[in-house]
Amino acid sequence: MIDYSLYNLGQDDLAFLNDMKDALENQNEVKLQYKDFSFVIEPSGKTCVVVSYEKTLGEFDCFEDLLLHFSLDGSPLIEKISDVEYAD
Repeated sequence: MIDYSLYNLGQDDLAFLNDMKDALENQNEVKLQYKDFSFVIEPSGKTCVVVSYEKTLGEFDCFEDLLLHFSLDGSPLIEKISDVEYAD
């Protein structure tokens, strides 16, 4: 379990993370945008697979693993979450 208080997250960030987690737990993919980079998080049981333009960028054991180990601009996703939004 991640201690979110260790990161500079606002209420909107926490709500966004909870929405993402709920979607993935319900086996729904999540389409995201970071700057001009689009990617999709695809649930597969409890694991999460990150895909962009049909290329697998990583497979993670769980949502928390994804937040801590998927990097955007050299930083973990959890540290960039305020700059991430849902993609169309």
